[in-house]
Amino acid sequence: MLGGELALYQDEVLQSVPEDYRCGKALGPVESLQEHPQDSSKILIGYSRGLMVLWDRSSREVHHLFLGNQQLESVSWERSGRTLVSSHSDGGYALWSMANGSAKTLQPTTSTVPYGPFPCKAITKVLWQNCDSGGHFVVFSGGMPRASYGDRHC
Repeated sequence: MLGGELALYQDEVLQSVPEDYRCGKALGPVESLQEHPQDSSKILIGYSRGLMVLWDRSSREVHHLFLGNQQLESVSWERSGRTLVSSHSDGGYALWSMANGSAKTLQPTTSTVPYGPFPCKAITKVLWQNCDSGGHFVVFSGGMPRASYGDRHC
């Protein structure tokens, strides 16, 4: 049974968002909902304008903000929950870290456009996978240069 205490309304999230993300601009639709891999009381909400909010369901407040500046397409957590990867409409993806101790992350740790520098199609889906050796790899779909998109697919 779903009660009102389990529902999450956009207005409730907006109260914790910085002013420049609220003033006269909509956050856009939710593009991604991801449960934190180590703490099921936290969910990551990714909005199309690029804002990602780590929401704490138990305290009903924002635990962390990730302030992206590109249109968001997809998000994936690293297994420990300290890092996440987001993909964007410009053909790039970004790695974000929560290790800085701040409740707000303004810049990603790294950001790359794999098939740039020319304009690229969106990376519509991204996944972060850890290896047994301790390394990781990022798997994504899309991102091809616009000029050659019709010739081959990624």
